[in-house]
Amino acid sequence: MQLEVEKVEAFPPLIRGAASRNSEEREQIKELLSQVGVSHRVKNIPSEREYNSLQQRIRGVARSLGVKVTIQWAKAENALYFRAEEADAVDVDANSEAKGKSTSKK
Repeated sequence: MQLEVEKVEAFPPLIRGAASRNSEEREQIKELLSQVGVSHRVKNIPSEREYNSLQQRIRGVARSLGVKVTIQWAKAENALYFRAEEADAVDVDANSEAKGKSTSKK
């Protein structure tokens, strides 16, 4: 068997999941995370498995935007709550500060 190999200029773009759903969903999450300090709720998540997948997508978008996100799962409601916060505003660990310890490694 002979391989057909050819030189290319660039790799194709990496797309995970269904491209149209992923991009629409990603754009919606980006828009919501741009509202720093505003809490949001995603209702009617069918299972904790879906919650885990959604929270990973939200965290990924937050990382790309450079914001910190707080996420909570309300099992009784089957709802995911999230809020974006300025990355600089939440760098201090409250427990370490209360104990007088530094969170940075030396």
